[in-house]
Parts: sequence; C-alpha cells; structure tokens
Amino acid sequence: MQFPTYVAVDSDQFVLVCNLGSNCVDLFDPMLDYVCNLTDGVRVKPQSMVFDEFTRRLYVDESFNNVGVVQL
Repeated sequence: MQFPTYVAVDSDQFVLVCNLGSNCVDLFDPMLDYVCNLTDGVRVKPQSMVFDEFTRRLYVDESFNNVGVVQL
C-alpha cells in the first residue's frame, strides 16, 4: 500500500483505507486481510474520505474539491 491517508471502520469491523498512492479505497476484513478495491470501476481519485455508517455511503474527496459517493 502506498500512502494510506484516511482510515474508517464500520460496525462489522471492516476497515476502509484511502490509498492515495494507488488512487483507490481498499477494503479489509476484521482480520486485516485484503478484500477488494471499493472504487474499482468508479472514476474517482481519492484524496480523503468520510464513511457514513447510517446510510452506508462512502464520500470520497477528490482533487479540485469534487466529491464522489459510493453506496456500500
């Protein structure tokens, strides 16, 4: 992983990591095993992120202050 910048944990203990070096958000299971790239197929270049547990939405801040929304 290159340049992890933000981390969030959901209620099921899954870990979301904003990976600035790879321009993606990675998902890890509670044992910290890699699961998948959450932004695969979505045209975002994450700079930071916020996870809303209630709506299960991931708000991804891109360069130039654009925000992408990923429904989980």
